[in-house]
Formats: sequence, structure tokens, C-alpha cells
Amino acid sequence: MKSMKIACHCQNLQLELDWEPPQFQARACDCGFCSRHGALWAADPDAQLIIQIREPKQVKAYVFATETAQFQICQICGCVPYVSTVIDKQLYALVNLRCWSDFELTRIQIQAVSYLGEDRQARLARRSARWISKIQSSLAV
Repeated sequence: MKSMKIACHCQNLQLELDWEPPQFQARACDCGFCSRHGALWAADPDAQLIIQIREPKQVKAYVFATETAQFQICQICGCVPYVSTVIDKQLYALVNLRCWSDFELTRIQIQAVSYLGEDRQARLARRSARWISKIQSSLAV
């Protein structure tokens, strides 16, 4: 497995992702929030993710629209290294490859996606099938 270090700019939110990506693929969601942040989301249901937070009080979970995902924002530097959701008491997450320590845009295959019009049930089913579920986190959900 390949280990990737992902973190916000000030290192308050630190993630370690262990996975075997066939290639670095990311989804660029066209919603206003993701577009404004330039987020490039990636996940693999077989990956393992460790989330460590130095100052949990400096992390803000932002929700909007269907309120089914929590965008984890560092209040110190403003970065959004991951988004999480809880489905049937199981934590799932996506990581933002723009926060990867070895980020190089030329190494990433980007797929533009739009989830506008997707109903809540379909959204949660997609996430439970595609998002990372093997997660250790120091931040309560």
C-alpha cells in the first residue's frame, strides 16, 4: 500500500492515507463550496485513513444543502483537507488531494462531477459504496 500524507497548511489537521490507487484520480465537484475551494476529492473504499487533530477546538464542521456531509475546515489556516459523513453509525470520508504533501496537478486525473438533483438516499448509497470507511480519528463525530 502507498502511504500519503495529507494536511491543512498549518498542520493542525493531519491525515495519513494508505491505499493502492491504480492512478491518482480525483473528483472536482461543481458545487459552489468545492469550486470556491478548488477541492479535488479522492477516496477508495479499500483505503485506510488516520486522522489526527492537534487542536480539535480549531476545527469547524461546515454543512450546507442536504446537510449530509461535514466539510472539516481548519479555523487556523482555512484549509479543507477532508469531508466526512456518518451513515448508519459508520464514519466515511473523502480526502482533498490539494492538501497532499506531494501534490502535483500533472499527476492527477481529474473527473468533473455534478451531484445536483441527486436525492438523499442515492447520495448516501453512493458515499457508502465509494468513500473511505476504515478510519481512525482523534476527532469525535
